[in-house]
Amino acid sequence: MKIPQPLPQFEKENALIIVLGRKNGTFYFARKGMLAKAGGFDVKLEPYSDREGFFLRAGHGLVYGSGSSLKDEKEYLKAKFLKNLEKN
Repeated sequence: MKIPQPLPQFEKENALIIVLGRKNGTFYFARKGMLAKAGGFDVKLEPYSDREGFFLRAGHGLVYGSGSSLKDEKEYLKAKFLKNLEKN
């Protein structure tokens, strides 16, 4: 994203510009016609395998049951992103 540095519409007023992506966010202040970076955050992903939480019940050569308790990554990322946004 390219934003021009001189911003004449913000000569007399101050503004906070928030730029959000899927896993990061950046904050800018626009004042006195100039744009300055105020801060930001990135959501770090925790590495885990596709089979985390997988279980298998077996014994005596037979499989009695299996399943998994995998997290929904999309909902997990959304919750973590919103938590970081509230902090900043």
